[in-house]
Amino acid sequence: MLGVEQLLGQRTLIVNADDFGIAKQVNAGIIHAHRYGIVTAASLMTNGDAFQDAVALGRSFSELDIGIHLTLVEEKPVLDRSAIPSLTKNSGLLPKNVISFVLAMSKGEISLADVRKELEAQFSKVIESGIAPSHIDSHQHLHLLPQILPVVVELAEQFQIKYIRLPREQFTSRMIVSRSQYRTFQLLLLRLACKLTKRFQIKTTENFVGFFDGGRLSCMSLHDMLKSLATSGCTELMCHPGFTPGRSYQHWKYNWENEVAALCHKSLPQTLRDLGIRLTTFRALGP
Repeated sequence: MLGVEQLLGQRTLIVNADDFGIAKQVNAGIIHAHRYGIVTAASLMTNGDAFQDAVALGRSFSELDIGIHLTLVEEKPVLDRSAIPSLTKNSGLLPKNVISFVLAMSKGEISLADVRKELEAQFSKVIESGIAPSHIDSHQHLHLLPQILPVVVELAEQFQIKYIRLPREQFTSRMIVSRSQYRTFQLLLLRLACKLTKRFQIKTTENFVGFFDGGRLSCMSLHDMLKSLATSGCTELMCHPGFTPGRSYQHWKYNWENEVAALCHKSLPQTLRDLGIRLTTFRALGP
């Protein structure tokens, strides 16, 4: 990995795997893609069933740069439901999806104080596990909501975490000809949300890719992505490698194992050399 003094003037890439801690199978796939592929970082889901397994793996593979994957939907909260009642009306679980969360918040049914308490507990759980997180992102990118972002920025300062993901992926010709109109619409919304963050002093990578192919990264789409990478600065590539978990996550329709195969393809080291791309981490970027 490159240190900060070596990164100046380089075209660099952080390959960041989301959902570390959600299931042991996903954890195993992320570690495989780190050991035998190009994954350099992972984002830890504190309320995933395999959190402790992920922490143990993070200690064993210390070169894997670990951040926090804040989670306000689908999973169990870190706090007891009695501490955050407005977030846990669904049998003690967090809201079932982004739409449910946004609708409830727009109606005033979710207390921002409850959100802050739960997010602070998630930060604390990672710190107390012995991991020093280098970056912040979130499940379904909920940290970008106008009500949530100020809380996340404040907590990032409190816990001294420098980098926050801004998923401002650029459109490419491949996306325009794609039949995935819904994904294109989501990308437009994310880009708009990122523009609304300008009033905050957010430290992030210069570029971002991976949302459009989220959960469906293939060898071909990864190769296309690398070829069209920004010609300067550091880029975060979001990915979702893993070995297929149980039925709980089938509705996501992710191709976890295809992503592992793409990220470990034998041609990647030469492709990166040919394109002048160096792998790095948030940790290596420095303050």
